[in-house]
Amino acid sequence: MDDSKSPKTTRDNDEDCEDCKNLSNTPRSKYEVKKTIIPPYPNYYTTDWKLISQGAEARIWLLPNYFSISAPVHGANSITTMSTDVICKERFYKSYRLQQINSILTKSRMKSEVKCLMKARKHGIDVPNILGVDFNTADTECNNVHSICFFMEYLKEHVTVRKYLNEHLPRNDNITRDPDTWHGYEISQEGARSTSDNEDERPITIKKHKSSSKASNILDISMQRIAAAIGTVMAKLHTCHLIHGDLTTSNMMINPKIPLEFDYKFNSCITLIDFGLGQTGCSNPEEKAVDLYVFERALISSHPGPHTSLFLDEVLRSYKQYNKGSDSVLSRLYQVRLRGRKRECFG
Repeated sequence: MDDSKSPKTTRDNDEDCEDCKNLSNTPRSKYEVKKTIIPPYPNYYTTDWKLISQGAEARIWLLPNYFSISAPVHGANSITTMSTDVICKERFYKSYRLQQINSILTKSRMKSEVKCLMKARKHGIDVPNILGVDFNTADTECNNVHSICFFMEYLKEHVTVRKYLNEHLPRNDNITRDPDTWHGYEISQEGARSTSDNEDERPITIKKHKSSSKASNILDISMQRIAAAIGTVMAKLHTCHLIHGDLTTSNMMINPKIPLEFDYKFNSCITLIDFGLGQTGCSNPEEKAVDLYVFERALISSHPGPHTSLFLDEVLRSYKQYNKGSDSVLSRLYQVRLRGRKRECFG
């Protein structure tokens, strides 16, 4: 058959394609990606507020000279006023939620976070001081604003542990680890028959595992102290049945100017922040083990290096030393790590 006499379809020529004609005549703005909608600001927002960070649930603001403290001057009939910077954590309105559901969820999550912070401070864990909580903005009908704010201490001299470790821990970790070892240490359960038949209650012993790299056996003394301080803080956290939910080095603050010569059991240079996923009254070893596993994975991914495994070993050793119920938690952590390895292998 002659191709010139063959019937011509609309798809053979762009000029006959109605879809192409409609597309060419359509304005480009119709197919442009919509811009991200910025959540509305709180009612008392001013241009002096500085946005530090924003996540999926909240925004962190720095409020310069927001709180003023007045005190009488000794020996004089005058009053001195000092202004201080504060941090405001704002849980903003979600436009895709129903108005009633959004208000309930925002209030409950903020109350849970404040409750975790207060309980942690009550048990001697270093967390920022809470200066005030404002739940009234959740009932405001102006512009459908349903954000809730709470104000806390501004740690001006502190930096995140993540930033501190990135500056002091070597990177490029090429060390191969035995899957049957717990990083640099080998886990063994002893006394199972004589003490208890329950696997979670068997005592845990941590034995030093020989490493093939000589350089990996050396950890700076300051890094050892920071690791011990982190382990102590997590032990105190779990002793009072608190779960952080997001134990990463980005949610830990440290003041580099404070000397690290201290007793880890009673003092700490580590300040925990962001209890947005925290829970209280969690006595289940499974939840505490998952909390440790989150920290373990975050440390390995954020700080890959030849000394990362030794740093984590020191954290876990300190955790075991200052947590009396650590045997069941560490035993469960080993099982959680096995489940995590299966997910990595098989998806």
